[in-house]
Amino acid sequence: MKGKTEIILTDVHTGEQKKVLEQNMTTNALNDIFLQEGYMKDASEMYGSNFQPIYQKLLGGILLFDKTLEENAANYFAPAGTNLTACGVYGVKNTTGDTLRGDYNSDESYLDTRAKTMKYVYDFPTSKGNGTIASVCLTSANGGYSSYGAETDGSTGQTAAYFLGTGGSRTFVSISGEYAFAVDYQNDVIYTFTPSIVSSQLQSVTIRKRRAHLKTLPVTYSASAAGEVLESKSVQLSSIHSSYMWNYDTTANTLYFMANRNYFEIQNGREFYIAAIPIGTMIARTYNITNRTGVSLNYSTGGVYGGYLYIGGYSNNNQNYKINLESDTDYAQLSGVNTALNFQQGCFWNHGRIFALCGSLNSWNYRLAAVDPATNKARYTQNYLNDSKGNTKKWVAVTGSNVAFAVMNDGSGFLVPCNYLATINNLSSPVTKTAAQTMKVIYTISEG
Repeated sequence: MKGKTEIILTDVHTGEQKKVLEQNMTTNALNDIFLQEGYMKDASEMYGSNFQPIYQKLLGGILLFDKTLEENAANYFAPAGTNLTACGVYGVKNTTGDTLRGDYNSDESYLDTRAKTMKYVYDFPTSKGNGTIASVCLTSANGGYSSYGAETDGSTGQTAAYFLGTGGSRTFVSISGEYAFAVDYQNDVIYTFTPSIVSSQLQSVTIRKRRAHLKTLPVTYSASAAGEVLESKSVQLSSIHSSYMWNYDTTANTLYFMANRNYFEIQNGREFYIAAIPIGTMIARTYNITNRTGVSLNYSTGGVYGGYLYIGGYSNNNQNYKINLESDTDYAQLSGVNTALNFQQGCFWNHGRIFALCGSLNSWNYRLAAVDPATNKARYTQNYLNDSKGNTKKWVAVTGSNVAFAVMNDGSGFLVPCNYLATINNLSSPVTKTAAQTMKVIYTISEG
């Protein structure tokens, strides 16, 4: 797939124009998505409305970043520290307060099926898309809704699901009381844990490594049955109450359990406990942490990523904090959003950013915020997690794969984060759009 970008900046006062023309590179994103579809479920899903037509659904969004991106076909998510300057969605004009997203120009855009070419044209008025532009990328239509976060909360009017849903799939929900927490796609295995609770204490967990049958099919039993146990180990814990929360951090390959006796509120000065089990060593460690933030925190919203506990405020407290597991005097308040975030349910780590739940749109749609741990800043996205059954989903991270996430609680499908970069088009020299300029971005792709 060949592609080129043309950017035209026009000064509204003088009429002076600046034009930039660059060629793109194609990443492995779409190839990997379809490979995983074939292994993980009925491959016919790729012919459904979530994925077809490809030029609309999987390439129907555009992202303009303030920094150049690594031109590596295997890396197709923008890393933390790279900020979104502008974006757009196929067929959609921006009717929200989002200052990043421009308008799709349906008059100048066209599809030429004979030449196997699609031309996307997006217009940005003086108030939209201002800032430095160093890279232009095609993404999914859902990814074009400022999926990397925006300085301004443009939540009203238009939003998008954050994932490309794959429909029904193999269910890694519970295998005889085991709870799935990680899938290793490359090695075709799934990791589960089984809790052992005695006298209101989570005393141990048994961790099992099972064959997942994502890349293999068994002959002697059904592929939909529980896979063969390859390894099993019981890990002893301490100070963990039977009322606990858990999350898995892909960056550390570690399973975490968090408890605050039987209370959701962690008052200032109160001690609580986090147990960490590195999957490599299977040796648990307990952290005794004191809340020193000066406010009450909600332990049911806590999740550990990159050695820090991220946690939202309790009750009407809309503050969010990160606390170093090794030293609870090392903590910081997150800025940028006025909503208590949930880092436990539906939260995931994506190339240096944490995507956490924020205020709900209705009874089953949950907005997302993108958190940059390096700057302790959060930004609202115009994307949300959607569960038509009215339940917040708990995601099981996929290790050894750049794209897929599996659903734990209802088996409704493997889900692909929508903000992948299908193409990368770095500019030879960055350009800056100002409030005195309009901008037209033309992205043309052709099948090779």
